[in-house]
Amino acid sequence: MDNTIVIATGKVHMDASGIVFVENAATREQTIDDARECLRAVKQASLGTRRPLLVDLTIAAKQTPECQRLYASPEAAEQVTAVALVTPSMLGRVMGNIAIGLSTTSIPLKLFNSVADAHRWLMDYRL
Repeated sequence: MDNTIVIATGKVHMDASGIVFVENAATREQTIDDARECLRAVKQASLGTRRPLLVDLTIAAKQTPECQRLYASPEAAEQVTAVALVTPSMLGRVMGNIAIGLSTTSIPLKLFNSVADAHRWLMDYRL
């Protein structure tokens, strides 16, 4: 069964192991409204339960400061147990480091070069 939710900036789904994936496909700057839509989709894909989140930033666009603050907020952290950011690109690493720097939560947040490594790390954060 395909549980993929298409949003303006990409796709969100949960895999069989209970990890929620956000696949970014944005080619324009992401706004606060995009962030709100993404968080709603994460909640829907996770069936309302806190789960690990893997964010694939392979295709990454800039984000407004408001968008970045929402992603790094306690409100966003309420939905997840840990966040793995995957990016092979310099822009993605910059965005990932900004997210880590802005984070005001205590949830684990880590950068990875590969989806497989990120997925392995997130397996320990399933409830």
